Amino acid sequence: MLTPSGSDLLLGASRYATTDRRWVFEMVEPTPQGYEVVMRVPPDGVIVYGREDDPLEALARRCPVVNHSGNLLHSPVPRVRLDDGATGEMAADYLLSLGFADLACVWFNDVAYALRRRDAFAGRVADAGRRMHRFD
Repeated sequence: MLTPSGSDLLLGASRYATTDRRWVFEMVEPTPQGYEVVMRVPPDGVIVYGREDDPLEALARRCPVVNHSGNLLHSPVPRVRLDDGATGEMAADYLLSLGFADLACVWFNDVAYALRRRDAFAGRVADAGRRMHRFD
């Protein structure tokens, strides 16, 4: 797994592993050095937290790869992630249910998942006829 330390993903994947197969999980930091290690001796598959400059396509030519990051607008390999639109809408619905007239949204401009959540949040707030203040 090329994923940040402390990821709960390893716990979930290990729970999936069955007793009739031998599974070995190894966490590797998603750094250039981590990619070098995985490219040198490719495993049976990789779950990766993909970022803009990561060699995902090159890695996918060596072994199966699944990206679990929402950082990229478009992933060059299959991706599993949250529904960012639903996340933004749920956040807005919750705050609207509390009766707030003015809402605010704070996000990171260079992170694709944050922009998708912000846009869904803003749409829901606008549909409710409320104001949203933006902070980036």
